[in-house]
Amino acid sequence: TKIKTDHPFSPLISQAELKTADAYYLNEQFPEAINSFKEFQSMHPTSEQLPFVTLRLGQAYFDQFTAVDREQKSTELAKGYFEAVITNYPKSPQAPIAKAKLAQALEYLAEHEFSAAEFYFKEQKFPAARDRFEEIVRKYRDTPTAVKSLYFLGESYRQEKNAPRAALAYEALIQRYPQSKYAADARVQLALVEKEKRDPLDLLLM
Repeated sequence: TKIKTDHPFSPLISQAELKTADAYYLNEQFPEAINSFKEFQSMHPTSEQLPFVTLRLGQAYFDQFTAVDREQKSTELAKGYFEAVITNYPKSPQAPIAKAKLAQALEYLAEHEFSAAEFYFKEQKFPAARDRFEEIVRKYRDTPTAVKSLYFLGESYRQEKNAPRAALAYEALIQRYPQSKYAADARVQLALVEKEKRDPLDLLLM
């Protein structure tokens, strides 16, 4: 800060600005870090440090995560910055770090939505639960949460006496995630719903 104040025309200014922003981040002063990194972005739009700055912005939002049942606005913003690093600077040293952090952010977001879906399931509000489980599978299919959401999607259909749709969910789980701990349960439930399937002619004429 002293360099910036006392030597505003020094060639070290951009380095000082970057170090100041990073000092805020390392000190866990995340709002100050975010403001400083954003200011660096706007002042130095062609800097070779932009991959680092973009990653740090994502980390500054991501590190404000507290729990999956809280609002996830910061995690959503972090996700956007991690994706920006991967898309805009794929060969940078920051890209692998961004990929790992993105996977964590997606898991947090998926778990946040799962907590709401699970609440509706326990309350036996199966249509509401089903919609949310399906959305998790659609948006976060590469996360562990998608696996259990697919199982509970099948369970929601089964509770609604919709054996064909339940069977589809169980079959999808067994096919896509055969090694998961939910696959064995899905096989058991699939065998049960297969027995419960109604006469196709009855279903056709309904």
